[in-house]
Amino acid sequence: EGEQLIYIFAINCEHCWNVVNNVKELAAGGILPVIGITPSQDYEIERFRREFDIQIPIYRYEQKAFFEAFYIWPALYYVRDGIIVGRVDYDVPGLKTLREIHFREWG
Repeated sequence: EGEQLIYIFAINCEHCWNVVNNVKELAAGGILPVIGITPSQDYEIERFRREFDIQIPIYRYEQKAFFEAFYIWPALYYVRDGIIVGRVDYDVPGLKTLREIHFREWG
């Protein structure tokens, strides 16, 4: 229930690393809870957390299920009551862009 932002990523994806600061900014901005979803192994997730000092909850999807559900990453999904309302593919926008552009588009 409620609204949340979901960061779709893979640990071995350099593009995913490049948007971590925006993910952290969104989480710190407090507008919505931010969670991560990845097919990566638990030890990789812990290394990623330490290296980037990222504090959001990160959930591991089994690889086959992940690749069936998600085909583009990094991506940011805006979910309201379990329904995907909007998404940004190949990027995670900063807080200002999310508020001023994407939230307006997604209503």
